[in-house]
Amino acid sequence: MTDTNSGVALPARLKLVSLYCFIVFLVISALLAIVTVLSGNFGEFELKVLLTTSVIAAASVCGLCCGVYVQRNGTSWPGAIGVGLAWLAAILFICGAWLEVPDEGYWRVTVILGIFAIATAHVLSLLGLRLRPAHDWLKPIAAITILALATAVSLVVWSLFWGDWIAGGVWNLITVLAIICVLETLVLPILARLAAADAANAEPAAAQLLLTHRGDDLYADARGRLYTVQPVTDAADDE
Repeated sequence: MTDTNSGVALPARLKLVSLYCFIVFLVISALLAIVTVLSGNFGEFELKVLLTTSVIAAASVCGLCCGVYVQRNGTSWPGAIGVGLAWLAAILFICGAWLEVPDEGYWRVTVILGIFAIATAHVLSLLGLRLRPAHDWLKPIAAITILALATAVSLVVWSLFWGDWIAGGVWNLITVLAIICVLETLVLPILARLAAADAANAEPAAAQLLLTHRGDDLYADARGRLYTVQPVTDAADDE
């Protein structure tokens, strides 16, 4: 019982922490923007602080999506991968900004990690939806499309090492994949709402009480509670 409760509490805790981080750093970003506007001073330091709070807020949103998936599906390793990618990318972004890392390879790796962190959170948010059995096949299709888009965009980012050799067909592919991903992102939540409406309108299953005769007029249920049973109608009346 303890293991089950801890397994359920972990994703709930992860979701709560991610939500609080998102709110806190979003408020900090808003306050910093207000102070900057009122003071009329927006320098390099303010830019770095704003970037830091925004990146942490984005990583928190990714963690929130991963936590929701784990809580709904009970499988922890996809959520762990998503959270790990999100915070690794966030740390690299923040360190690169404050240390002013000039290496282009560092930034390309960081951007690619960020792309896959967002893609993983996006995939898990859709996989966590509960659809009708007839529509479940759409979820893996959406996951493949989103990851294919992330791979194509990452290929463009990484290709800058060897010059602009990306052909126009790749940009067309990215555009098509992006349109399909937007469509899936809009359609799947609608189908999930329809499935939830079906579940709400479904007739509740008839409750069953299984009793075991313990002697005399006493009966016990599975939890050991005792009952006395009396007929509501007489069998002769039914006839």
